[in-house]
Amino acid sequence: MPVKHPLDARQRPPTDAPTRPEPTPGGGRGDSISGSVGEHAQGVVIGKNVFQSVVVIGTLKIPVLPVLVLILMVAGLGAFFGYRLLGPAQMSGAFNLAVADFGQEDASGRVVPSQNGRLISQRLFEGLQIELDSLSPADRANFHPQVWQDSLDITQKRVKIGIIPGHSEAQREKAACELAQKIHADMVIYGNLPEDLSQGSFIPEFAVCDNPDLRVDADEIVGAHRLVGGLALPLVAQLGQPNVDLAVNLKVNTWSRALSLFSIGIMYDLQGRPDLALGIFQQARDQMGGANEAGGEVVWFFIGREELTLADTDSAARDNHLAEAQSAFEKSLAINPQYARAHIGLGSVSFDRAQHTPGDQRLQTPDLASAIQEYQAALSGAGSSAGALIEPKARLGLGAAWILEGEAYRDASRLPEAGDAFSNAAQAAQETIPSLAAAGQFRILAQAYLTLGEAYHEQGHLKLQEGDPSASRDFFQKASDSYSQCIQQKDAAITDQTLANQIVDGLCVPYKQMVDASLADLGK
Repeated sequence: MPVKHPLDARQRPPTDAPTRPEPTPGGGRGDSISGSVGEHAQGVVIGKNVFQSVVVIGTLKIPVLPVLVLILMVAGLGAFFGYRLLGPAQMSGAFNLAVADFGQEDASGRVVPSQNGRLISQRLFEGLQIELDSLSPADRANFHPQVWQDSLDITQKRVKIGIIPGHSEAQREKAACELAQKIHADMVIYGNLPEDLSQGSFIPEFAVCDNPDLRVDADEIVGAHRLVGGLALPLVAQLGQPNVDLAVNLKVNTWSRALSLFSIGIMYDLQGRPDLALGIFQQARDQMGGANEAGGEVVWFFIGREELTLADTDSAARDNHLAEAQSAFEKSLAINPQYARAHIGLGSVSFDRAQHTPGDQRLQTPDLASAIQEYQAALSGAGSSAGALIEPKARLGLGAAWILEGEAYRDASRLPEAGDAFSNAAQAAQETIPSLAAAGQFRILAQAYLTLGEAYHEQGHLKLQEGDPSASRDFFQKASDSYSQCIQQKDAAITDQTLANQIVDGLCVPYKQMVDASLADLGK
């Protein structure tokens, strides 16, 4: 969910060595080498450092140089046409989906190839191909969706997807997104069977991977998800029996339909069309029978996310979209109370309502307290959730909520409490910076510096209100430094236009100009 900034509301801008020939007796070392030639061979010299321009065999004289040139030309043309016959090494659609082979853990805990896992992966891939091929001509023209799996031959792709290793969700997500970066995939479907197939179920995972083309609010869908219901492992163990194969095919077909719809919804989301994305996610919900079982929390989260986005773009229906978003997030949490993304979504609904409430009335409604409570709940569940961005997003949501709270206390002339709220906001933002910097998450890192700058900025104004210009100057300087750090992230990720345009140029640059003007005034 887009984190709104309180300053916005006030319109602040071995090969073996060759055998050496034995020297003939009495000759110098290597001077003469014995050998024999055919009866009709002429012009053949046996020795060292000799290059013959003509080889004579019988009565046929063959110039060596043209022959070498011809051989090189033939080899070069063969390599050229051989290369042209191979498929691409990277995907080229506007939306690219890769399906990995499903591996299996062995007795030592290693992930190894699995014949049954490979069969399930291939069946899922074939189903996804059918579903995506049936898109409307307009959608196919817009997205040119591509789906890859290792059953494609070398003329269709020349890279191996293989299995995605890792014992934890976070490890598998990291490996999947490293693959995605290599082959230019937007989404990867993967998963590994356990060693014991006698009980339990298998649910494939998928990851939406970070890339510089994502909109700033699309960062929140980055990471690993599980969408569909499980396939009983005893069925997997008995693949090859006709009745079992039929049951598995039926289950995998439901996966194909749900995941293809979900992929299309993500296509629309990434293209900034929440209205179309919402309709597709609602279809996926219906395909899953109302999405009331395990995996359904993901569908409800995305439905709530699109409703929340529409609340920002459709002011006339804002309240209705917020109500629908709240309902969807609550349904998601009813299925999985620890689902951190849904807690962030619910917190963002309350944050939106609090931000649209005048500061002097903000403390009289439950929205601000609810936003803080939900972001804190997201932090509690973040450890059990895949997705490197969940924890920093929750902390930055908390920081923004505490800034709103600080403004409300300030407007109510409760200045000490306002100072505490702004301090909490600065600490929350500061706590995200080391891990984001280490991970190279430059866009979210810029948002962290932005939130930190806003918290210091507000503290500077508060100190002026308290009649302490010296302390005010110190906070304004910290705000200016934080905004400068935000601006520097533009150079760290030069291909990220969302970072450059929306965060740096749209917010950090003008905010720095404002705080620098305040510093100049204090210096007079």
